[in-house]
Amino acid sequence: SRVMETQNKRRRKRCDRSYVVYELRVGRLSYIGITARTHSTPNKSVWARWRKHQSRCRSEQKSWPLYEAMRKYGVEAFEYSVVETLRGRAAAYAREREIIRERKPRLNLA
Repeated sequence: SRVMETQNKRRRKRCDRSYVVYELRVGRLSYIGITARTHSTPNKSVWARWRKHQSRCRSEQKSWPLYEAMRKYGVEAFEYSVVETLRGRAAAYAREREIIRERKPRLNLA
């Protein structure tokens, strides 16, 4: 039956999903990152990603520049903002690299 056919087929993953390039900032230090748009607004998606950074900073002993700064200054000292929203993963990652080259954020890994 048609219903059975539909149930057995796996849904194809969307490849035109929206992505958000964001900036985390503390004083003159900044970090450029990217996240999938998973919430109703880009800002909420960035907030969720920021929360994940906070969680990983506490639970993992990574010596990444961003996590070192979070431990040094405290997460309350940071601000986050949406830089750009783009369609498609490849375009978003390319744009993130371009922004990193332009702005040279000190908290990104070299």
